[in-house]
Amino acid sequence: MNMTMKKIFTGLAAGALLVSFAATAHANLVTNGNFATGTSAGWTLIGPAVAVVPYATWGLPGTYAGSAYGAVYGFSNQPAGSTLRQAIATTAGTSYTLSFDYGSASVYTNFVQSLLTTVTDTTTSANILSQTVSTAGSGTTLNTTYTLFPSYTFTATGSSTTLSFTDVSAATISVDAFLTNVSVIASPLSNGGNGVPEPETLSLLGIGIMGIGANMRRRNRNTKSMGKVSEI
Repeated sequence: MNMTMKKIFTGLAAGALLVSFAATAHANLVTNGNFATGTSAGWTLIGPAVAVVPYATWGLPGTYAGSAYGAVYGFSNQPAGSTLRQAIATTAGTSYTLSFDYGSASVYTNFVQSLLTTVTDTTTSANILSQTVSTAGSGTTLNTTYTLFPSYTFTATGSSTTLSFTDVSAATISVDAFLTNVSVIASPLSNGGNGVPEPETLSLLGIGIMGIGANMRRRNRNTKSMGKVSEI
């Protein structure tokens, strides 16, 4: 194998490695974000009024976000204040996108449920993000009461970042709130974050490298052909 071919294969191998790294970087960093395990695995539950339960127990549709379970706040008419918390591994200076689904199950449309979402540095407890979202019950059909809220972007300040979801609802009687589909993903460079390039971009890079290699092979063949003509 000549030096040109070695360079081509080296470039292709590097491109494949980058694509693999990009796919990993874009994976959800939250453990058990949709509670599909049927447990609170990966989460810390603080307070008596939060638990992971099957939707069927509430008379709701069997599954949502690929799971038959969700985290419920305020069950048995208990007061607000309970929290779901999880620490995730992050890289200081890297931007991440946080998203989740949150909704209420109640026949009373005026029973508003509210969730305080905070993102803090696990080591220093410094606040990175704080947002409160609210949703009102519109019946007992989960698909109509869940809301996909706008995603939030934050920049990590350390190697571990803590997510906290606290029930701050004013109404707690005859209404329950559900949280699921929690996701934190490294923001791609194309969206202004400090993550790695999108896999699609890297795929195009790989195709470009292959094209360069093919062009170099053609040039080598042409050079050899010209050499033979000169000898004649």
